Amino acid sequence: MCMKSACRIILFSVVTGCTRGIGAAFSEELAAQGLNIVLISRSLDSLQKQMFLLGTYSGLNSGKLVLA
Repeated sequence: MCMKSACRIILFSVVTGCTRGIGAAFSEELAAQGLNIVLISRSLDSLQKQMFLLGTYSGLNSGKLVLA
């Protein structure tokens, strides 16, 4: 538990299958709204392309790619 003055909560939306179909549509809409998104994809190449596309929708290109 943290004190109210020291707490900072950052919310993220998690989208699996973010490069095609419904997952892509959701990630595009969330990016257009300026929300923080965690993208999950099986293909690194497709993920990088989707991140670039989402930067176009949001006007931001500050995405970080983390492989786990």
